[in-house]
Amino acid sequence: MGTIYGIDYFANKDYKKEKELTVYTYDVQKLLNNHLSDNVKILYQDKVVNNLYSKSFTIKNTGKKEVDPTDYVENICIEIDDNTILDAQLVSYKNKYIQKNIINNTSIGENRTCFPNILLNSDDYYQINIITNKNPRVFRITGVVSGIAKINLNNSNTAQYKISTSRKVFAVIVTIGFPVVLALSLQLLISELLHRRRIKKFMEIFKCDKWTSELLSTYYFKKIDTIEKNSNNIDKEKKELKKEIKKYIIETKSDMMIKS
Repeated sequence: MGTIYGIDYFANKDYKKEKELTVYTYDVQKLLNNHLSDNVKILYQDKVVNNLYSKSFTIKNTGKKEVDPTDYVENICIEIDDNTILDAQLVSYKNKYIQKNIINNTSIGENRTCFPNILLNSDDYYQINIITNKNPRVFRITGVVSGIAKINLNNSNTAQYKISTSRKVFAVIVTIGFPVVLALSLQLLISELLHRRRIKKFMEIFKCDKWTSELLSTYYFKKIDTIEKNSNNIDKEKKELKKEIKKYIIETKSDMMIKS
């Protein structure tokens, strides 16, 4: 696995097209499933929902040359069929310029989110979480950029490491019953606190920055849980996992986006 990954990494590092955009997609996460009662209503941003799903997309300049704002013939958009887009959250980004423009100028329609025509230098990127009321199984990436025949789509669900999406405590309002409100709030709070503790612990173990810990901590601790439950040689497998993670961090310099 390590040898194959190394070949893939150096091959992709040495060869880049002059102009190229790639959209990476990641696993769908189910955030809420309301089976409490027909009399219980849960609101997300003032809309009644029974289910909440999150799907992440990373838009990255994978070419050698920059993509200039004047290069866009049509905005890059994400369309999700038979669904309602409730929100689009900026999870990570390469610089403050990208952060400001994406936050201020991204438009959200009923089933379509479009991004502003911004400057993306080589290796610049931004990652978005799309929040929907149904499972976003079917989606399309649209957009036309001068000098790019087709925007690449890279499904990273089988990546060796998966980006952990931003875990935020959502504004959930339950209209009936204090015990229900308390139970939901506690569940969300405990999940958030556990996630933060794991990020901090990962940073202490691997001496890395918070962004890298956000990327890899979920994968690492899931593997640790699996090893402790199923392994016959726990200490050895833990050491091998740590060695593998450290090697990945060094090779990518904490700045590479995860590829399949």
